[in-house]
Amino acid sequence: MPTRFYLPNTGTAPITPAFAADWELSAVATRVPISTSKSNTTVAAVIYEMTSLTDKDSLIRQGISQPLAAQTIAAQTLSFVVKVIETTVSNDQFTAIGVRVVSNDGSVVRGTVLAVTRDDLEQSAASYTSRLLTATTTEVIVEANDRLVIEIGSGGLPGVVTDAGALRIGDDSADDLPALDSGGALNDNPWVEFANVITFAALGAFSAPSTQKLKKTPISAANIMDCNL
Repeated sequence: MPTRFYLPNTGTAPITPAFAADWELSAVATRVPISTSKSNTTVAAVIYEMTSLTDKDSLIRQGISQPLAAQTIAAQTLSFVVKVIETTVSNDQFTAIGVRVVSNDGSVVRGTVLAVTRDDLEQSAASYTSRLLTATTTEVIVEANDRLVIEIGSGGLPGVVTDAGALRIGDDSADDLPALDSGGALNDNPWVEFANVITFAALGAFSAPSTQKLKKTPISAANIMDCNL
């Protein structure tokens, strides 16, 4: 059974892992929580930017999942569909995605599920058009309470420094985008889907070590007498 993650436009991420080094540009990137359930954030355009006439990947969103159960995420097909546009035909931009597993606090990268990968069909300059990216992932062993980090953006070799474009991100539509390179309404939900089941940690299964100090009870003569009775 597939596992589909939605891509909210806003929200407070639970942790702040470093962006993958494969993204040469990340100035406009923000972090959000991601889930298999919709959080009903408005689908809207998120602009990416190119800063030079060089081949680069530009990150716009880093999504962080809730804690996972211990498991092996096997090699499988991953799909990513989103409405996109490039400002001009000389932009030569392609949607891009990277996926990693990190420790619960984000400080350790357990493994790379998918290195930053570009779609093979250029974005349209005429109008917002769906682009479906599919790729084969690499097996990663997940420790209890690790998290998935899904990063999305755009990459290519722009013809003009001012070239840019946008991806439509959010999850408030009743309908999801179809798994096609066209079709779907402008505000249908984008998504990322694993072909297999991803298992999450049971609610409340993880808690950080307590830093609360034990309360000291003063010893009095009365306490001592009570103990000797």
